[in-house]
Amino acid sequence: MHGNLQRSASDQSIQAQVSGDAISGAFNLDNSADGVSTDAAWERAPADCGREIRGLRRLAEGRSNAEPVKDFLLKKAPGWG
Repeated sequence: MHGNLQRSASDQSIQAQVSGDAISGAFNLDNSADGVSTDAAWERAPADCGREIRGLRRLAEGRSNAEPVKDFLLKKAPGWG
């Protein structure tokens, strides 16, 4: 799967290109601001996804940030699938 992601961080709207997969309940997603370099990887261990996916967002190797690992929550949009 691939598409675009819009999220908020420090009162700023951030857009990124994303690409990932969901295999046997495991969820992996990479995001890139420029479409070339990976900025962060989103991952979740296998479990029942339902309407929400919770996991960890880790910065890609070589990226500097005060918070290299953050929890995330993705919610299924109303009316989608």
